[in-house]
Amino acid sequence: MLAPQHQAKVERIEAILHYKTRKPEKAYIWEALQVAGSGHNMIGGRNVPVGNKRLALPGDAVMPVPMIEHWYNQGGALVDWDRVRQHHLSDGNLARVAIATGLTAEINCNPRQIVQPSVRMAANLLEALIGAVWLDSDGDMEAIKTVMFALGFGDVVDPADPEPQNQA
Repeated sequence: MLAPQHQAKVERIEAILHYKTRKPEKAYIWEALQVAGSGHNMIGGRNVPVGNKRLALPGDAVMPVPMIEHWYNQGGALVDWDRVRQHHLSDGNLARVAIATGLTAEINCNPRQIVQPSVRMAANLLEALIGAVWLDSDGDMEAIKTVMFALGFGDVVDPADPEPQNQA
């Protein structure tokens, strides 16, 4: 269970992402807000000494999937894919999105070193939040699409299907 002030941060992030945590006991979103040295080394029963860096890896891997689906469905040219991917998933663009949407206002830095998040920190934060949603939702790509759409990737991600056809 998170402390009330920590839960408030998670709820503000959920509002930005248009995503409601499904496994609050795992605290994936809270983990995504941590920078190495934040002082929160155990979250949801997991050892997280490097902050959100481990969560950023699945986020980095998952983000291109809905983008390539959109590109493919639009009949995109092969030469265009690499340009689209590089532009939208560059650290600079991810940091711009994290700052513009207010995500960086919730980041937990080392309490002895209050600093403006660097481009890399902001990009890691956004990737970690995508990784958190992916893990929290058990890999639900519709949840990933919803979050990416909410963050402003609507030009390269199709909206989530409100009623997926493949449900039993």
